[in-house]
Amino acid sequence: MKKEEKLRKKKKAKWDERVAAQAADQARRQQKRKDNLKQRAQRKKDRKMGVTPKKLKKPKPSRPGFEGRKHKPINKPAKAGKAGGGKAGKNNKAAK
Repeated sequence: MKKEEKLRKKKKAKWDERVAAQAADQARRQQKRKDNLKQRAQRKKDRKMGVTPKKLKKPKPSRPGFEGRKHKPINKPAKAGKAGGGKAGKNNKAAK
């Protein structure tokens, strides 16, 4: 009988611990929900007032193997004076 009593007490203690943990977890989730709803209401209110949130832009991470490259276009657009179809220039024998 004493063995059964000890076992019952032990199981009851574990059960109470589980119930307390569950209640604490439920309270934590409830608080998180309240905070999220409050944030959502504030954003809606700000949107109606015309306030927009400012976001910071993060630079895109470069691809492996291109870490040292600058963030400029690889192929630069041709300028008006240098773009042409022929070989007109200083060292052109046909032009002389």
